[in-house]
Amino acid sequence: LIHLTFLHDSGSNNPLGITSSCHKIPFRLYFTLKDSLGFTVRLLLL
Repeated sequence: LIHLTFLHDSGSNNPLGITSSCHKIPFRLYFTLKDSLGFTVRLLLL
C-alpha cells in the first residue's frame, strides 16, 4: 500500500516528477472508444 502511494505521487513512468504535456493521450477517451468499438464488433458478429 505504501508502494502504491509513492508510485502515485511520482508516476510510474516519471520517477523524477517532471511534468510534460507533449504526446499525451487522454486515458478515458482512448479506452472508452476502444471498448465501444470492441463491443460493437462483438454484437455484429453474434
